Order: sequence, then C-alpha cells, then structure tokens
Amino acid sequence: MKRIIAIFSNKLDEVKKERKMRRLSRAIDSAIDNAQDSLDAAKIALEEAAESLPETTDFSGYVQNISDKMDEMETHKKTLARLQEIKAYLEEDISVK
Repeated sequence: MKRIIAIFSNKLDEVKKERKMRRLSRAIDSAIDNAQDSLDAAKIALEEAAESLPETTDFSGYVQNISDKMDEMETHKKTLARLQEIKAYLEEDISVK
C-alpha cells in the first residue's frame, strides 16, 4: 500500500473512533435525561395520587394506587442509577498495556 494511503487511513480511523465515542456519550446522556424525566413524571403522578385522598371512598384501591406509583418510581430510580454506573464505568481511567 502506498504510504500516503496508509497515513490517511490511520487518520480517518481515528476520526471515526472519536465520532463513535461522541455518539456513545450522547446516547448515554440522552438515556439519563429520559430516565430522569420519567422519574420526575412518576413523582408528580405519586403526588397527584396522594392528593386524591379527600375524594377517596375505596381506601384499599387508594393504597394500591400509591404502592403502584412508588413501584414505578423505584424502577425509574434503578434505571437512572444503572445508567450512571454505565457512564462511570465507561469513563473510568484504566491503564492500557
């Protein structure tokens, strides 16, 4: 292979690698933002469910609804925590031999 082709091939590969890393970083940040939005929405839904107590006549249904909203919040918290762990894992400094 000609030297000039080899030189440009390596530089293009580096540019492609950098672009892929930026794409991955944006994807993780976007997923974190989406998980945070879902968690915020679940918190609002829980507050709205809790505020419906004065109009409630079915108390076991009320408790179940609150429980369901709390389960949903826990799920979103776990998702958010996992995404943050993934980001930290990928951004961790390591030594390469």
